[in-house]
Amino acid sequence: MDQAGTILTLNERLAALFGYTEEELRGAPIEILLPVRVQDVHRRKREQYTATPRVRPMGVGLELYGMHKDGTEFPVDISLRPFLLEGAFCTLGAVRDMTEQHAAQRQRAAQALNLKLLTDLLNLVPHALSLRDPLGRTIYWNEGAERLYGWAPRDAVGRLLHTLLETQVVPSWSAHSKHQGHWEGEAMQTCHDRHCDAGYASNFSVWEVIGRRREPVIFTSPQWCPLLLKRLG
Repeated sequence: MDQAGTILTLNERLAALFGYTEEELRGAPIEILLPVRVQDVHRRKREQYTATPRVRPMGVGLELYGMHKDGTEFPVDISLRPFLLEGAFCTLGAVRDMTEQHAAQRQRAAQALNLKLLTDLLNLVPHALSLRDPLGRTIYWNEGAERLYGWAPRDAVGRLLHTLLETQVVPSWSAHSKHQGHWEGEAMQTCHDRHCDAGYASNFSVWEVIGRRREPVIFTSPQWCPLLLKRLG
């Protein structure tokens, strides 16, 4: 791109990204690749840049969008590098399509919101609830579990649940839960104050509850299992 914002040369990949041929873009103003709503602003910014050129990313802190030939907008990342071509000031621009990255960010944000909603829901349950990963490590510990066992979430999360609680159950329960998706029965567990007590425990796999892979959920009271399954749909 020259100092006037005219595209001097480009590669086939850039042309394809925006839906043009190389011939269509060569000699066209750079603003043809931007949404109409920002073209005037970009012209002014470009003039400021050519006055004090330097290597830098474009639009730091802003979400940048390119415009496809068909008018479709898509997120992009743009880096600028000034150089001299036969004594004339020019700018080399590198453009990266950020559509997949933005989709991943939205997905992570949605997952974080769902996790918060699920956490709030589980904390409404008056009974102890915990989630474990496939290795048996605790990844969630609700307020009911803290009240019952005496361990705060910061002390329980990351620990092996059966080691933490010194759980004594039928040896075959783990294999049964893995293959059948659930287990229930009496278990002896130890609280933080070393008080031992027997209770009725249920084990359901998370994949049955929220559609994820088999990561057991431990319910200390089985009557809450149908309620949670119903609420999570």
